[in-house]
Amino acid sequence: MYFFKGLALGFVLAMSIGPIAIICISKTIEKGPRLGLAVALGAATADGIYGTLAGLGITFLPDTSLLKIIGGGFLIYLGYKSIRKNISRKTVDINAAAILKTYFTIVGLTIINPSTIITFVAAFAGMGISSGGLILGLGVFIGSTLWHCVLVTLANILKDRINLRFLNKFSGIFLCSFGLISLLSLLP
Repeated sequence: MYFFKGLALGFVLAMSIGPIAIICISKTIEKGPRLGLAVALGAATADGIYGTLAGLGITFLPDTSLLKIIGGGFLIYLGYKSIRKNISRKTVDINAAAILKTYFTIVGLTIINPSTIITFVAAFAGMGISSGGLILGLGVFIGSTLWHCVLVTLANILKDRINLRFLNKFSGIFLCSFGLISLLSLLP
């Protein structure tokens, strides 16, 4: 039962279109589905970690001020890079190092994203889930992975219909906006 609750929650919570979804779509369209899947698995890993923690009954909210500064700053940096990026649709040979770098970057970015923390704590507390441990976390991981695979598949199917210059500018503005919102939320 915990597995299926986690599966449903992982799928639904991953569906929000935030900075990670934008990165997933952008990487898939620009660099191919292998890098998109690295983003997907990175996000799902972080979601699974939060699901496991919630399933172990650990539902505290850390002081998110430092996380907002780090996460917001990193999102602004990624957004700026996206806006300034030279555009090309060249087939790129994605090696294992690029895949691992992308995976670990996304795990870190998702883990320090205060909205991810708050969303998971609220969802699990709201549903009264405080047990299930690794089984619940595995369900969240698989549910999140399934959603992100849908996202990668759709982006890959539609990639020839999307203007890369527009996508990079839009993604950059979107990521910078999320970063600014994170930083501005620190103001009294």
